[in-house]
Amino acid sequence: MFKDLSKIYLRPSDPISSALVKMSEARRYFLPAGIVLVVDKEERLMGIVTDGDIRRAVSRGKAAVTSPI
Repeated sequence: MFKDLSKIYLRPSDPISSALVKMSEARRYFLPAGIVLVVDKEERLMGIVTDGDIRRAVSRGKAAVTSPI
């Protein structure tokens, strides 16, 4: 059985706040919580962002929740 991972897709230009929302809602769709998949316009995987990545960037002042992924 394959799961629809598009629920946790983000584009590189999407804000960090969108990533946080998707991470929080992932369990509702029985998807891994705490990660988002960064994809290009053809939905090819570019990278993975975790909640830890976001926490470290924000706490070190390298990003704000309005910053792009």
